[in-house]
Amino acid sequence: MRLLNIGYRKLFGAVGVGIAAALAAPLSASHLYASDQIVPEKGAAPIVSEDKPPASTADSLFAAPDIEPKIAQINEEVHGLPDHEWAGTYYCGDGLGWNVSLHIAPKAGFAYARSGCLGMYDHNFGSVTVSSTGLHITCQLPNRGIGRERIPDDFIPVRWGQRHYLVGADQMLAFCNSINSGWEPAPSSTRGGRSFLFLMREGDPKTVTGQPQVPAAYQPYLLAHPVQAKILSREPGKVVNNRLITLAVIDAGSADGILPGMEFRRKFDPFGPVATVTTTQAHSAEVQIVQFPSQASPPEIGAELSTKSFR
Repeated sequence: MRLLNIGYRKLFGAVGVGIAAALAAPLSASHLYASDQIVPEKGAAPIVSEDKPPASTADSLFAAPDIEPKIAQINEEVHGLPDHEWAGTYYCGDGLGWNVSLHIAPKAGFAYARSGCLGMYDHNFGSVTVSSTGLHITCQLPNRGIGRERIPDDFIPVRWGQRHYLVGADQMLAFCNSINSGWEPAPSSTRGGRSFLFLMREGDPKTVTGQPQVPAAYQPYLLAHPVQAKILSREPGKVVNNRLITLAVIDAGSADGILPGMEFRRKFDPFGPVATVTTTQAHSAEVQIVQFPSQASPPEIGAELSTKSFR
């Protein structure tokens, strides 16, 4: 018990304020919203020589003995590649319970780390090859994660003004939906300009204008304006694998720019159930609403939905 108490004192002494902020913030199955202002202290700032690249926030957050030499090698190469199209240090997360970093360079390869409140959860390193569609990484350690905890095998560099993202090839549709909903670009007023779900290069500007340069196949998924819709009909929900799934029809369709895979939520409810478009007609679309059974009831007939639900 004494050891347990000491452990708790150390944990809450370092990040107690951040944990309190996280508990006060609303949570959902798909998003965690918290401040990233709390950074674990590592003592006095190191002395950096002029010929060495400065340490980034990600370096201090994700120290792992297996990858530290790799990170140093990558940082050295990046230091000699100013304004490179994709090399650098990337981060996504909330600065507390969900933190992912990726150091990457053409020759030195990559080093990846994922950590949270309890420390390091996963790390990996390996090589990088460039293809016509993006970047392919080859891991030296088993790629053990599942879902968003897995390192994508392929990344697509995405430029948004002066910002640089590395988006997993299988995450591009989610990236577009996040832009439509208002989660991206991450505002400096809430998450310090960092993205929660998508790797963004550290040191890039906090604000952007216009639309990101996504591959041509995904450009139709970026809406010029939010699309509003109402639920016309709804079937009774069914619980499948501990998820409540409800099928519904909305009064917006392909004539409004809606495509299968796009997402709607209740207006001004970014943490509410997600209605994903499955099929479209000219002026209507079928959606599948997925949520935990313990969440509020699915939107009723006549409920107003929007592709933009945040801010």
